Amino acid sequence: MDEIRREEAQARFKEIKDAYDVLMDENLRALYDDFGAEAVKKQMNMQVGKPLQSTSEFLRDMFRMRRQQHQAYIMRRVDHVGSFMVLVNAQDRRGRYRPELGTISVRQSIKFPLTSASNVRLSFNALMNGVTGQGTVKMAYERSFVAAAAAGYASLRIGWNSYAFRIGASKQLFDKTHGDLNFGIQDGTGRLRVKCVRQLSEQWNGIFESQLGPEPSVALSLSTRPDLQQAWDVLATVKATQVVTSSTISASYQLSDRSKISFTAGLDNNPIFTNAQKTSMALINSWHIAGQAERTISQLTKATVGFTIAPHGVFVAAGFTRHGQYFGVPVMLSHLPALKPALIAMVAPFALAFIIEAILLEPRRRRKRLAQEEKRRKQQEQQIAAAKARAQADCRLMADEVNRKREAEEVKGGLVILQAFYGRHPEMAAEFEMEDADDEELSCRVDVTLPLQYMVQNSQLQIPSGTTKSALIGFYDPIPDEEKWIEVVYLYKHKTHRVLVADHDSLRMPLKSHQMD
Repeated sequence: MDEIRREEAQARFKEIKDAYDVLMDENLRALYDDFGAEAVKKQMNMQVGKPLQSTSEFLRDMFRMRRQQHQAYIMRRVDHVGSFMVLVNAQDRRGRYRPELGTISVRQSIKFPLTSASNVRLSFNALMNGVTGQGTVKMAYERSFVAAAAAGYASLRIGWNSYAFRIGASKQLFDKTHGDLNFGIQDGTGRLRVKCVRQLSEQWNGIFESQLGPEPSVALSLSTRPDLQQAWDVLATVKATQVVTSSTISASYQLSDRSKISFTAGLDNNPIFTNAQKTSMALINSWHIAGQAERTISQLTKATVGFTIAPHGVFVAAGFTRHGQYFGVPVMLSHLPALKPALIAMVAPFALAFIIEAILLEPRRRRKRLAQEEKRRKQQEQQIAAAKARAQADCRLMADEVNRKREAEEVKGGLVILQAFYGRHPEMAAEFEMEDADDEELSCRVDVTLPLQYMVQNSQLQIPSGTTKSALIGFYDPIPDEEKWIEVVYLYKHKTHRVLVADHDSLRMPLKSHQMD
């Protein structure tokens, strides 16, 4: 009967302690008033082994996560992408620097899902130059399916004056080879495309592409594998048609988790007839060099600056992408690839990106990071002080029961806790202690002798693994975000024992292996 009453008293004491914790913590009390006991349990479970959060931070993070999930869902389902670009001509035809507005380009594409395997895509393109302009509106129906162990797809696109139909399938042909075959008809003309991707090594893929139709072509490519997380990405392509041979190489380098640079160079050889009788031909070489720096501002926003140098002019461009929409302003510095505009185009974008990063963004992020760390440190200190006060109040409540248990254990030679500390490892804690003082604040260790003696039942103490011991009654976490240990010196059968275990490991006493020589 006494054992049953003792268990009921302990359960009642735990309920009182939990209620006391909620009443003494204004954040938990506000969370309980607004969302109930389940929200309090969830918040406390999230805080186990993690930095403590206030109610406002908890709700802010929860609502931000829901907003990001909703935005990602909308982007995935609707797939609204597009661009808006305004070309600025820095020079007139005579080479004088007179900036004027040039061509405006608008492209929009919206996908409307019908089922999990089909959707309708609406596309709009427009070009405006001064008072004139032209545009197209197209609608496509796309459907994917699986047939004969291959992933298939089909699409039907309808415009104002055109139509297109395409059907295809992709399949894993061999162990390291993947193939794709599709047939399409556009405005009455049919095209057959074949693509084969072969894994050549752990880092490289080889790609073969061929097209049969009015403009037959063959292309060979070598690229780094897109599924590998590496700093460099390279793609080299050689393409040949009936009259044109082109080669392109592009490379990108991930400077950091937020910054990336990329470069592209290409060369086209296009033979043309030089007389009306088509008896004489000349080879026209066309080339281009381009570079771009990309910076991730947030999960949904990216900023870019870049340059393009080609026979038809020198361009620099700046823009940003937000929610799948690109807004850019390309500036034509020169109508010809002259040396001075080309040097300006290659240096200015990257210098501008470096200045913005080094002078504006990085100091701002550093100040924000320091302010957040200082705010978090103060909140941690306040919450540690509050947790310490609650633990001390618990110890005062259990003091009489602990004295009774200790006397009973001493009489029968049972388990008597002599000294117990919870916190930093003893060897590490010694470095923080002063030579003539033993201060908990300096060593970051909590005296838990009283709570552990309170947990002793029938000369035994068992604490399971998997949870932090800071959640135990009479405990608190003195060093959040750091590894913690518990050191116990105890008597059993009038012999001294010592044990040292990590925070999340199980603690069982007494054990013969704990006995000191």
